Amino acid sequence: MKLLKTATLLLLPLLFSCHDAGTGGEAVLNVHVLKSGGVGTVPGCEVYLKYDATEYPGASIPLSDYNEKVLADHGGHAQFINLKKGYYYILVTGRDTMTGDSVTGGVAYDIRNRVGERHIVIEVQ
Repeated sequence: MKLLKTATLLLLPLLFSCHDAGTGGEAVLNVHVLKSGGVGTVPGCEVYLKYDATEYPGASIPLSDYNEKVLADHGGHAQFINLKKGYYYILVTGRDTMTGDSVTGGVAYDIRNRVGERHIVIEVQ
């Protein structure tokens, strides 16, 4: 019984440390924001990043509760740097420059390796 308790105490931190989302790592997440159907980009949209989220946190959560926010460049590209392995939710809000309509989209993402660049595409509607 004592051996089981000791093993549990030793292994428990390993289970939770393997997905400790946040800054302080060496991963880079490149987000490419496209209009629905991939028919153009959404320049200047706001791209939010929520740590330790495996799904959409819900509309009732204020945007200020997201951990990071960046503006996409003219090509609809945003970048988050120095991330650790872990679960993240990326939310995009903006305005279609052609129609003036509000657009949103999002995706959950799991960074599995502590270093390297990742590229994801988020289509907004």
